[in-house]
Amino acid sequence: MTAPSPALRAQLRPVIGAQWINLGLCLSLLSVAFALRDSISPAVWVRSTIILIVGLLMLWCGKEMRRGRRWAYVRAKWIAVLGTIGFVGVAALPGPFPAWMRIEQGAQALVFLALTWMLTRPALALFFPRVNARMIHTEKPIPLSDASARDASLDYLRAFIVLLVLLHHSVLAYAVVWPAPPRTFTILPAPIVDPQRWAGFDLLL
Repeated sequence: MTAPSPALRAQLRPVIGAQWINLGLCLSLLSVAFALRDSISPAVWVRSTIILIVGLLMLWCGKEMRRGRRWAYVRAKWIAVLGTIGFVGVAALPGPFPAWMRIEQGAQALVFLALTWMLTRPALALFFPRVNARMIHTEKPIPLSDASARDASLDYLRAFIVLLVLLHHSVLAYAVVWPAPPRTFTILPAPIVDPQRWAGFDLLL
C-alpha cells in the first residue's frame, strides 16, 4: 500500500490528537480510581476498564485510517457518535458513579463530540469514498445502483448494538451494582433484582 498523502495526514492530525487526549483522560480516571480504591463501587472499575479499551480501539482505528482504510474510518466515526451518547448519559443521569467521575465523563463527552464533528466533516470523508462496485471472476467491476449499495460494516454494527441491548437488559436483575442509589428510578425504570447475582454481569452494564 502506498504511503498516505500529506493532505490525509493533515486532516487526521487533530483526530489523532483528540484520541490521545481521550486516552490520557482514561488513564487519569484509572489512576484516581486506584487511589480511591477503598471507597468506590465495582461499577467504577468496570466503566474505567471499558472506556480504556474503547480509547485504545480508537487509537488503533486512527493508525489504520492513516493507511487509507475505510473500515477503520467507519468504525471510528460510529464509536465517536455512540461514545458521545454514552458519556453524556453517565454524566447527566443518576447512577452508581461518584460526582468526580461524572465530571470526568463530561470531559470525555466533549472530546468525543469533537471527534464526531471532525470525523463527519466532508473534507475528511473524501479520503474514504464508498466503493459501489463488486468484482467477479473476470476481475471487472460491475457498478451497483445507489439503491442497492450498502455498507456491510453498518449492518454488522446495527446487529451488534441490537444484541448488546438485549443482553444488557437480560442481565440487569442479576448485577451486583444494584440496588442503585436513591432517585435513580425516578428517571429509569426499576428492574427486578434477583437475590442470586454475579459480578461478571456488571461488565455489561
